[in-house]
Amino acid sequence: MGILKGTDYVYASESLATIHGYETAASLVGRAWPSLYAIENPSMPAAEVLEQVQEQGVWRSDAVAHRPGNSAEPVEVSMRTTGDEIICAVRRSAAGHPSESDETVRVHGGIRDRQSIDTASAPIAVVAQNREFLHCNAAAVEFVGAENRQAVLGRPLGDFVHDRDCEQIRRRIDQVLKTGNAVEVTEFRLSGPDTRERIVTFVATPIRYRQASAALVILNEPTGGEEHEMAPPSNRDTDTTLTAIAELLFGLTQEVVECPSRETVEETVCDRLTSSDLYESAGIYAPDVDGESLQRRFSVGGGDLTPELESSTASEHRRPSSVAQAAFETNIVRATVGGGGTVGSALAIPLSHETAASGVLVVRSDRRDAYGKQERAGLAALGGVIGFLITALRRRALMVADTVVELAFQIEDPRSVLLRISEELDCALRMVSHIRLEENWLLYLDVEGAPASEVFAALETTVEEARIVSDKGQWNRVECVIADTSLVDAIVATGALIRSARADQGTGRVVVEAPPDADLHEVVAQLRGAVWRLKIESVTEHERTLQPAEDPNELFRSLTDRQREAITAAYQAGYFDWPRQSTAEEVAETLDIAAPTFHAHLRKAELQLFAGVFGSE
Repeated sequence: MGILKGTDYVYASESLATIHGYETAASLVGRAWPSLYAIENPSMPAAEVLEQVQEQGVWRSDAVAHRPGNSAEPVEVSMRTTGDEIICAVRRSAAGHPSESDETVRVHGGIRDRQSIDTASAPIAVVAQNREFLHCNAAAVEFVGAENRQAVLGRPLGDFVHDRDCEQIRRRIDQVLKTGNAVEVTEFRLSGPDTRERIVTFVATPIRYRQASAALVILNEPTGGEEHEMAPPSNRDTDTTLTAIAELLFGLTQEVVECPSRETVEETVCDRLTSSDLYESAGIYAPDVDGESLQRRFSVGGGDLTPELESSTASEHRRPSSVAQAAFETNIVRATVGGGGTVGSALAIPLSHETAASGVLVVRSDRRDAYGKQERAGLAALGGVIGFLITALRRRALMVADTVVELAFQIEDPRSVLLRISEELDCALRMVSHIRLEENWLLYLDVEGAPASEVFAALETTVEEARIVSDKGQWNRVECVIADTSLVDAIVATGALIRSARADQGTGRVVVEAPPDADLHEVVAQLRGAVWRLKIESVTEHERTLQPAEDPNELFRSLTDRQREAITAAYQAGYFDWPRQSTAEEVAETLDIAAPTFHAHLRKAELQLFAGVFGSE
């Protein structure tokens, strides 16, 4: 094992020195990691590996360790970040024929054409951007239980995935195609043509296939055990149980919308769930101050939750295990898997509404028929309601507060598209408006220090959509639809308001406002979990200037969400300028609505605003 700081070893064990052919560990200290290894994947030079480790947190691959005298040693390398340092574990590769997992790694790094896929022993397929199979080898056909290759090609990947896991797999494939990064091993339920269901895993990595972007998918059985068969679904979702669940969730939803605070929402949810005969325990978790873990806020049922839900720790707050953490990070309902592959007793539901999760609800049930498809959907909907209420209560507190807390912070994150562009072009990007569009955000950015055309060119290859609003004179503005906005999601999830946001030469500076009674530790934790590095600049409290009743902001808040989106997008896109910087069709396309629909929302918004200014008569 060794420890890296920057690119150099600052510590090395004797066993690591032996692998590299040195007599003492001190001989490795001070040596640059890229000069000591050759990565098996030729598309990734060793120098780029450390950047990927910093971005993703973990990395592993087969490699070749250089030794004195131009000799080499095949090794397996695994690395993980611990803040400013990287822990590097190296071991010699196993001798003899590679195991299935070894073969997967080898193929993963060596795919170049259809022939290399067809000759591989591991089940491999190529999935297009529409998530349909473009190509697969014979091993993949047999793995999914199809009769032949024609029974697979052209079909959606979701046809072979259990309904409960389709959304998770869709997100994983989209993540590969949008970010250009491989995804970690993911477990899901395979549902083949022979109707036999079993738990399997897959890894996916981006490739170019026939001059187009695609995802290379490698399937495998779960490691460390035999094939898991799914329990027969005949006893799931019985009418009696489903009726009881529906009544419970309906009544609970009606109760929580009347709760005056987040604390009463959490208490009501946990009490009502555990007072029924359906769930033995329930707990709600939120980000800890480090932004990377969860801590329990409230729980009911038999004292502490069971071991599979919480890991023991010496800290004051008990923390949930990976099932809750995974639900929080992926924003997807997750369940533990019990013996034999049956769905276990723990279910983790993210508390989110159109944004990053503000927490996780974890429930436990001893029912044999627990967590069928309809029950999971109902609990997921409840999680959305709770997430919405938490955000709404925070915003309401901010709206009526006489004083507000202003939080200013700097961010660094090599994964951020906007920070990266501002550094590459040596410019500044100031966010003047942000509008939620289903899963994406529409951002309007004023550009300083570079032509809008250069920023547009950089955005065009990295975001969903981009367009130049103006590149004349001193006003340079671009709009973009972007999915990678975890920081904006996190801010909105906390109920805070973004007062300013700016990316300047690779560094971001953001100012947000929160109500005075907000839990700033939780707000900061939520933000830290969204970015690579966050530094608090200042925390100040100041009085809010009272607005007169006729203030335009009051009129603006009277609009519907769709009207507000239409008029905000039109204004920021220069639709009201003379000459116009954007046409109605361009703004409508950005909002992903028809032009007549955009006109209808815009006219109604204009009428509402003018009626407030001139009177309703």
